[in-house]
Amino acid sequence: MNAGDVSTPESPCPQLLQNSDEPTQWELERTSLAVAQAEDHIAMLDRQLPEQKDARDKLLGFVLNHRRVLSPIRRLPSEMWQEVFLHLKPEIQHSCTSHNLLFPLLAVCRRWRSVLLHSSPLLWSHIHLSLNRGETNLRSINKLQGRLSVILRASEPLPLTIILTLPTGHPGTMTILDQLLVEARRWKDIALCLDTTHYTALGNAPTGLFPSLSRLSIRLNECGLPPLVDTFLANLPALRYLRVKSSARAVRWEAFGARLWGSLENCLLEQCCVLDALTLLPRFAPHTQVIFLGCTSRRIGEVNDIDVDAQPSSVNTEISEMVIKNSDLGFRVGLLMSLVAPRLQKLNISLHRQFFPALGAMLSRSGARLTHLRLSNPALRPTDFAADLLGLLSTRPARTIVDLDLDLRGFVTPAGIIDMLAVPTPLAAPELRWLTLRGCNYIKGDALAAIRANPARRNKLETVWVERGVSYLDSARELGEGRGGDGFQVRMFKG
Repeated sequence: MNAGDVSTPESPCPQLLQNSDEPTQWELERTSLAVAQAEDHIAMLDRQLPEQKDARDKLLGFVLNHRRVLSPIRRLPSEMWQEVFLHLKPEIQHSCTSHNLLFPLLAVCRRWRSVLLHSSPLLWSHIHLSLNRGETNLRSINKLQGRLSVILRASEPLPLTIILTLPTGHPGTMTILDQLLVEARRWKDIALCLDTTHYTALGNAPTGLFPSLSRLSIRLNECGLPPLVDTFLANLPALRYLRVKSSARAVRWEAFGARLWGSLENCLLEQCCVLDALTLLPRFAPHTQVIFLGCTSRRIGEVNDIDVDAQPSSVNTEISEMVIKNSDLGFRVGLLMSLVAPRLQKLNISLHRQFFPALGAMLSRSGARLTHLRLSNPALRPTDFAADLLGLLSTRPARTIVDLDLDLRGFVTPAGIIDMLAVPTPLAAPELRWLTLRGCNYIKGDALAAIRANPARRNKLETVWVERGVSYLDSARELGEGRGGDGFQVRMFKG
């Protein structure tokens, strides 16, 4: 008997189910027989349950597996899969092991593998390789070589962005470097952290091997310039951005070559000293933006400050834009005391009380005409800062400023600065068109309105940018929107 043949049996004594009457002998016998038969059926069904459950599970597995075949995602065109995979790009670019994010996807299915390897070169064009000192066995090196071969093929024909950290003495270093040099014509943006001996391979490369390399970041260790690095740099005709981080006590900057510095559009010098900065600044072209980051008054490892008398009293530079970030006071003041920059128009620098006289003297000495000024990280009381800033903005070199950007983090209120801009006479920065206020906790709307009411500014100031999160009492609508003679507009931005 199958489970489907089983039905509820007919009761031999239905009337007794509704009351408590005593059953007759015949009713007892018939009911006993019916119960026994029902129990037999239950036993039979219990024996069949495991078998039926197995059959059910098999059918359910069949349904689930075949529903995947019917899924619309299988019918997505390759172009849509490319768009999906491209969302991985930001994560890949910020990963120190970018290949580890992509290779597991290759094993999902043939479709994904085909799309990733043959239709998504952009995903593979960012290579971040950092060899682990512990992975020195031949198997690990061969695995990395194999993956690098896949990356280089899959990224064709796009330019390559490479971040390369190769430790000293690692047996796979030269093998990996030689493998990358095969595709040197596609190098575009390279960051190198290499042992000094590794630069020999770069310096010995044939002329013209790096026609597309436009951005380069290198780190110089305590040994100074690596051998043949000057030959390598001279072989970079397209180089426009250079970042040099130096922990060396002395660097022969002249070895880089005059043509290199003159062709740059952007140069970031990290951890250099004031003498190094003064040595390099005359070498830059007017269009070069020069950034000093984490620089000091003395070279790393030196105990005493550099003798001021040893510093050149006058160093001329033709640059028009300079940024000084996270550098000590000795570097900033020492640089400004010696610098003559007649073309300087854009300046971004952090503050200190001693900074203002040195900056004012440099601008007056240079005859420069600033157009953009950004001041950050104030270490002053608001009243002192406002007074010093007013004095600077009232000088002749600052009267041409059209864009003033102030980072006032730590100030409870920039009232003194706002009031300074609202005073009709003496007028500071009369050509000011854009004012940016960052990091303020509170701005009074009537103070902004006072700037708007200043008749000397009504035809100049266009926009006051306020970092989002800053509270001010009056809305931009209440202050009056518009341009020129109609007033200025207040805009919020995310810092």
